[in-house]
Amino acid sequence: MLRQLYAEAKGSETLPELALTFEKYALYLERRKDLAGGIRNHLCAAWVCDDEEDKENAARFRGRCLGLVERLLPRCLTKGKRRKYLLLKADLLRRIGNIEGLRGMCADDRSFDYAAREMMAYQKELAERRDTDAHSQDETDLVEYDDFFEKKTGTREDCSVRIRDLLRQAFSTYAAVRKKALAELDELRPRKLNEPYYKLSEIISNHSGSAVYYGNPLGVDELAPLINGELLELLESFVVAPDTCREKVTEENILAMTLLHELYQSTYLPDGYRKRAEAQQRRLYLMHIDHGDEEDHGDHYRTLIQPED
Repeated sequence: MLRQLYAEAKGSETLPELALTFEKYALYLERRKDLAGGIRNHLCAAWVCDDEEDKENAARFRGRCLGLVERLLPRCLTKGKRRKYLLLKADLLRRIGNIEGLRGMCADDRSFDYAAREMMAYQKELAERRDTDAHSQDETDLVEYDDFFEKKTGTREDCSVRIRDLLRQAFSTYAAVRKKALAELDELRPRKLNEPYYKLSEIISNHSGSAVYYGNPLGVDELAPLINGELLELLESFVVAPDTCREKVTEENILAMTLLHELYQSTYLPDGYRKRAEAQQRRLYLMHIDHGDEEDHGDHYRTLIQPED
């Protein structure tokens, strides 16, 4: 049985012997339903790989550790234990670069005290800066635990929530709102991550006050190479249902759906998003603008039509 179990341990020329030992023991403990022990030993294996600068195996061990943490969390019935493993989960997500997963974690969980809230907020700040290195709790300037500790109010804001709001503001049709949002985004994370939104703002400015329709495309050739999952999720959040009444359709809805239509058809779309484009095209509903009668100058009506096959 042990031979079959240890066959799952992926030894290699680069994997340190000590890390392999920890991995085998972690698999043994996991088989015995000792999830906490499995977590601890997978984590030790990752630390050994960190010391040897073996990033690939370190990430693999942390991924396995994360899976065990997910299984153990529902069984954590005390605040202290739940708090411990939620903070570990946050650190694991950041170290393996799963930014979206960390963004989805709440910085105000019912089990958190002042210190835990500060640590979670700090983990999110590091993640938004794409910092996946090891850090110490001392960097958060926390004081030692005392009787008043639980009642203290955290001073760090959950930057994930703030960034989510700023991204929507960066898509505003008002230039002043976009400018302010982009400036704050630059303070929260590297400018490189915000480049798609600067290009998006430029496109919106170029079409300010003019109707978007098939004869007047937005032009996304320079934006398409910059797109990422975050940007697409933002645009798709503005897509409206086909039965939405005209009064509830905003300029942002029109812009988002037109941008998605052009992006998904662009020859400059990165190959990694081709399958997504094929899947989403049938879901999207585009804005069709009818300019009315020849005598009707300026007025136009917006209706929703399904894209043709």
